[in-house]
Amino acid sequence: MISNPFYYKFHPSEFYEFSVRIISILNALDTEILGLSKPLSEASVATKRLGEMLKLSSGKDKTYALLKADSLRNDAISAIKHYLLACQKRNNTTWQVSAKLLIEAIQKYGWQLEKDCIEEESSKIEMLLNDLKEFPQLKEALDTLNMKEWLYELEDAQRAVDLHVRNCFGNISFEESSLCKEIKNSYDLVFRYVDVMQQIQPNRIYVQIINKINQTIDEFNSEVRSRANKNGLIAEAVD
Repeated sequence: MISNPFYYKFHPSEFYEFSVRIISILNALDTEILGLSKPLSEASVATKRLGEMLKLSSGKDKTYALLKADSLRNDAISAIKHYLLACQKRNNTTWQVSAKLLIEAIQKYGWQLEKDCIEEESSKIEMLLNDLKEFPQLKEALDTLNMKEWLYELEDAQRAVDLHVRNCFGNISFEESSLCKEIKNSYDLVFRYVDVMQQIQPNRIYVQIINKINQTIDEFNSEVRSRANKNGLIAEAVD
């Protein structure tokens, strides 16, 4: 039986590569006789269009600007962390307590969050900024350590990254999503058909196809799991 791909966890580029490989596997079947030519053709067309969209979204200038903005944001969060570690070592109990509160606020989303992918880092920093504005204890700690300017710099860096993300991907994200959905729907139909055919008319070809498809699915699902584990909200210890 064919496994379930983690479609909704795939990045568009992964969806494209996954589809190309599945099409290659399914081409071993006589899709015309089996009545699968239509869904496979639809998947092929959607895959080609998705590939074109990905090429458009990878312009060098836009990508460089995004990476530059992300680097500046990383510098901002790294500077804040180093400052807090220094404040924690001051011979001043009030400063030590305030620094500890803010360090724990960052740890909630991962002390090394600047090493996450851009999308994941953006989500975590947005939540962190909301916490710093919402919780009175954290707002007081920021005031105690004279960190308003640090916070403004991080907010500016966050806005810059968001702007460049929209510039790179905002105009095509909906179309990418629609294409991925088309591909998923086509493969859902094909996979169900192959599974049913193997059950009612067992065939060596079907077994080979199912095995190859499952190997591909396992490979991509493993990548999704690995990414999820890497981006887990596990706070690291701070000396």
